[in-house]
Amino acid sequence: VRLNIGGFKYMTTKGTLCKQGNCYFTALLGGKYSALKDEEGFYFIDRDGEYFKPILSFLRTGELEVPHDMSYTRILREAE
Repeated sequence: VRLNIGGFKYMTTKGTLCKQGNCYFTALLGGKYSALKDEEGFYFIDRDGEYFKPILSFLRTGELEVPHDMSYTRILREAE
């Protein structure tokens, strides 16, 4: 799955994105939401792409690591 989150490009799998059960990505990739794609065919999501990186890492590993220059609260807000 190719994602463009606020201009930051990410690649991962559907399994990783949907690991937490019913969530935004389950609905998006299941066709419940209409998908907006950029000119390269990446799913475009208008959120803070920098703060998506630790979220994707959490989905991959099950551990949330907060970089020293990021706000834990902002990461949680983006995750919601």
